[in-house]
Amino acid sequence: STLVEAVAKLRVRPRCHPDLPFCIRTLLEDCWQEDPDLRPNFHEIERRIRKSVPDVEEHHQRLTEDALTTSPTGRLLRRIFGRNSLKLPDQIKVDSAMLL
Repeated sequence: STLVEAVAKLRVRPRCHPDLPFCIRTLLEDCWQEDPDLRPNFHEIERRIRKSVPDVEEHHQRLTEDALTTSPTGRLLRRIFGRNSLKLPDQIKVDSAMLL
């Protein structure tokens, strides 16, 4: 009930993580508009999500490459597969969350 009151009465909204892609962050913020007429409808939400897929995939790739460079697991994988390689062999699928 406290969460409902905070959102409904105090207009509190969660903060978006700074690493969230801009297109997703703005979609969330638009959906949280106080005035329902300013919120996107379902078709607009779907359109914006579909449009954002390449940006989200690029963002994910960048996070994965960063994790391969900076995390302890990533450094170990670089030592195994080559010191200068940020790309793993195609047979190995790595999610950035696995490297943190």
